[in-house]
Amino acid sequence: MSKIWLPFYSAAAQYRTVVPYLEGVFSSIDSLNIGEHQNKLESLVSSLIKNLRTPSRTLRLLSLKILERIIMKTEHHSPEILATALALENCPLDLQWARLASTYVRRMSVQYSAETTHPWLEKALTSFCFGIMTFKLAQLWDDVIEVLKAICSTSRGEEIVSSLVFEWLEAPAPVQSLDESKLEPTERQELTEFQCSNLIRTEESLTKIEREFIDIENRPEHSFESDHEEQSSD
Repeated sequence: MSKIWLPFYSAAAQYRTVVPYLEGVFSSIDSLNIGEHQNKLESLVSSLIKNLRTPSRTLRLLSLKILERIIMKTEHHSPEILATALALENCPLDLQWARLASTYVRRMSVQYSAETTHPWLEKALTSFCFGIMTFKLAQLWDDVIEVLKAICSTSRGEEIVSSLVFEWLEAPAPVQSLDESKLEPTERQELTEFQCSNLIRTEESLTKIEREFIDIENRPEHSFESDHEEQSSD
């Protein structure tokens, strides 16, 4: 069985963002004797940890589940902090559930110091914190900072956080979505403390949409006038 699955797991660096691949890993990991092949799973574990800082909740959730299974098969128990992270990922991200999500994050900061003896768990939790920062719930960000502070309490943790911060700063800017790419460029201006950049962008989007509707309304009239002029010239 190991001869079948180990090559499959070694392809994680290439297919780590493919959901069916991760689902296949999750459904098959129980059939592998990880104790005998733990050193051959480094590529898989490293790829899963990278997924934890992506904006995709699906990738983060599947990656957390696989990492939990791997630890279960090697340590014969699941760290409580991983269970908390899974509960957070399964929590709806809206204002109604924001308080519960915040509770999970704060619980992680308390659980962290007691559960960082695993060789790669520290890096996984740090990456997951960066993934949480992609949540569109600003009230969670302060709680995440507390978790990162707990991680930075050790020299190794501080090194991991610093490394991820520099990777994040050096990463290329995300590609604009289709709707955003249609917006006309505007001159950047310094905002006062009473202005909101998100509100300004929303107003610009509405203005652009309004212009498009006006163009659509005027097209039949322009088309009629153009056809009429051609007929007159004939």
